[in-house]
Amino acid sequence: AGPGPLPGALFAQCPNLEGLRAAQAALIGPLPAAVGALKRLKALQLDDNRLDGPVPAAVGQCERLEVLSLRHNRLTGPVPPELGALAHLRDLNLHGNRLGGGVPAALGRCAALEVLGLGGNALTGAIPADLGRLRHLRCLQLFRNRLAGPVPAELAQCRLLEKLGLGANRLTGAIPPELGSLAHLADLQLYDNQLEGPIPAELARCGRLQTLGLGNNKLSGPIPSELRRLSSLRSLQLYNNQLDGPIPAELGELRALEALGLGANLLTGRIPPELGGLGGLRDLQLYGNRLEGPIPAELGQCRLLETLGLRSNRLTGAIPTELGALAALRDLQLYDNRLAGP
Repeated sequence: AGPGPLPGALFAQCPNLEGLRAAQAALIGPLPAAVGALKRLKALQLDDNRLDGPVPAAVGQCERLEVLSLRHNRLTGPVPPELGALAHLRDLNLHGNRLGGGVPAALGRCAALEVLGLGGNALTGAIPADLGRLRHLRCLQLFRNRLAGPVPAELAQCRLLEKLGLGANRLTGAIPPELGSLAHLADLQLYDNQLEGPIPAELARCGRLQTLGLGNNKLSGPIPSELRRLSSLRSLQLYNNQLDGPIPAELGELRALEALGLGANLLTGRIPPELGGLGGLRDLQLYGNRLEGPIPAELGQCRLLETLGLRSNRLTGAIPTELGALAALRDLQLYDNRLAGP
């Protein structure tokens, strides 16, 4: 069968329906407002179709709804504030549509919410501080929208938060140090915004953090040496900011690190030889800074290294022969320095 609409009569004929799951079912057209008549509906999952038109406000009348997932469709219009009436809603995922308007503050009333995914839309305005009321929230994804204003410090009240994705927006202001109180946070993505000020040393208190993405902002000041305490960190991306001072030698203590991106900043001093202790490192990017002195021979101990970007600095001396031991190396960029020797 070819593409077809979701028949509104279905909802009138099946008043006891508890679950409607039709992902990748070639559905087209709007989501009928008659869905609001399904008072026993617990799960509505219509991902990866071609549904268009608005998300019906009547969905807010499905008082038992626990899962609403309409990812990867062509839905337009606002996120209905009426969804805030869904007291049992655990998972709200509208990622990858064409939704506009603001993030409704009313969503802060969804007391049971664990997952809120609104990424990949065209949402505007500020992130509501009311989202900090979501005490069970584990995943908040608002990336790739047009959101502006500050990162609300109130998000730190979501004590169970594991993933916070606010990248690729137009956020301004400082990174709230309060985020350091999120003991369960594993993934923090604030890249591609216009955030300013220092990197809060308090982030080092997020002991379960595995990925920290702060690249492509306007952050300034030194890289906090306190980040050494993030023993589970696998990726640290601070590229394209205005960070200055030396690269902390303490970063060499991050033994789980696989990717370190410090390129396009204002970093000075020498490359710490302690980075050679990062045995799992695969990608090291220090390009476009003001680093000087020799390339540490200790980098030859990073046997898994695949990409090494040291171009556009002020490095001197010979290229260490120890780099020849990097059998996995695919991309080595040393140009635009002051290196000498054979």
